[in-house]
Amino acid sequence: MEGWYYIRSEMNGLCLDNVYGQKEEKNRVWMYQHNGTDAQQWRFDPDGRLENKGSSLVLDVQNGNTEKGSLLWMYKKNDTPAQKWKYTENMELQCELNGLVLDIKDANPNQEAILQMWPANGHPAQKWKLVPVETDQPAAAEKTEEAQQPAEGSQPKKGFFSGFGADVLGW
Repeated sequence: MEGWYYIRSEMNGLCLDNVYGQKEEKNRVWMYQHNGTDAQQWRFDPDGRLENKGSSLVLDVQNGNTEKGSLLWMYKKNDTPAQKWKYTENMELQCELNGLVLDIKDANPNQEAILQMWPANGHPAQKWKLVPVETDQPAAAEKTEEAQQPAEGSQPKKGFFSGFGADVLGW
């Protein structure tokens, strides 16, 4: 899966955001309305880490904690499973560390909601849509599934996400 993406919640349409765009390790992440900044742009590096464009840091399970409810932060790249992610066919972001998935804590629908690791349960608080940055419009993130389908006879770009036909990354 190549390119930069906004990681948008299916539950509330908010985006995964590196809080205040900070570039220091141990900065938190939260959910925030789409604003097009680098703090909301993410890519999978070749090793399965989710790198933030604004900070060059990656999404990391705090202190490598394997328990459900573990929080996340931004951290320098290392080779631990606390930084290895895959995007599943169920639209979940699953961590290699513990098999848990990225979850909006308490299904909080509001901006600044905290993220945690939690067992997959099918709730929309665990469903994520990867929206290519080149769309760079809040309205583009709210299109229906039908509108996101490629025109008949056309081929989607490599890494393009549309419904459940996403590339699935392994570890």
